[in-house]
Amino acid sequence: MNEQKDYIVVPFPEIEGRFGLNIQDYSSGLFLSNNPADPAVYEDPGANTFAVYEGDTRMDILDLSVLGQGLAQAQNRAILVVGNLHVNQHINMYGTDVGYPICLYVTGNLTVNNVVMSSLSDLVVLGNIEVKNALYAVNTECGYIACGGNFSAANVYLESFGLTVKGNLNVPDFHYYVNLSRTDIDTPLEDLDINIGQLAGAAPIACGESGIKYFDLMEDIENGDLDFDDLDENEMSKVDALYKEHFVFKAQYYSKHNEFDVSNKVYQEILKGEDIFG
Repeated sequence: MNEQKDYIVVPFPEIEGRFGLNIQDYSSGLFLSNNPADPAVYEDPGANTFAVYEGDTRMDILDLSVLGQGLAQAQNRAILVVGNLHVNQHINMYGTDVGYPICLYVTGNLTVNNVVMSSLSDLVVLGNIEVKNALYAVNTECGYIACGGNFSAANVYLESFGLTVKGNLNVPDFHYYVNLSRTDIDTPLEDLDINIGQLAGAAPIACGESGIKYFDLMEDIENGDLDFDDLDENEMSKVDALYKEHFVFKAQYYSKHNEFDVSNKVYQEILKGEDIFG
């Protein structure tokens, strides 16, 4: 069993020849949305390196938002595990401010307590993904989660984040975001870049605002048909109650009925091991 220190550094162009692995296998649907060989993204794609773990690997915490695992350049936050990966606590791929794509590619199964992801983050697992507590992925710009087997978790929150699961999705609390200004609430998951082989023990719940499960009045608010300034105190109290009734997360993570602090609070609490879901 490998530990966190047991890696080798391999240039991306050498990976297929050394390990027989086509990371950018577009026909399978299991690939990195941020192509490591893309000159539009990287100044010198040929110099991109991966920290490679050959064989099953166990870590306590995996934080891809900071430099580590022998990767000397900011653009090289990339890990390949040729085998299974077990992470005792969490995987942090919340890379909004990193400046370069970050990725984790696992050829076997992945087991972890919590995962947080944001812009420019790719997670590809050819086998099964088991997230014991929460997966939280928001605000993507070219980010993607791909699972070649079954995906299970206690809680999932996706906001504008692509997900492909080839096998069964088993998530009792699966929430996803719909931008009501652009998309109808009944839009099929596939049109939101969420592709699931089979819903098994999962009933996806749409959110019409960040962290707020959809309710009928939402579209009137979004379309401007309902103006808060036109409501008296009693009517406003009823609207407040509706929002609170449809919170995805615990009440302390909301500053007002329609203001949800996505970037500065929730993911940090998940990394602390807190149960944020209501």
